[in-house]
Amino acid sequence: SSCPREVPVNTVLRYFHYYTAEDRQKYAMKCYARLDGANASACADCPGYCEKACPNGVSARSMLALAHNKLSLFA
Repeated sequence: SSCPREVPVNTVLRYFHYYTAEDRQKYAMKCYARLDGANASACADCPGYCEKACPNGVSARSMLALAHNKLSLFA
């Protein structure tokens, strides 16, 4: 909810988990392509609002940028 560009951070990271950890690449890419609104392409030049808001110190911005690169290959 801290993202001013309204990127659904948890959802994108969940799809990235499907892609990397569960070996469900096509499914993850289809889910990502169906996202309503903003996707993680907005994260490339962001100062990292989600990282500042994360109580666990997760480097979300770099993960989101990587997720976008992987999940949007066939989009």
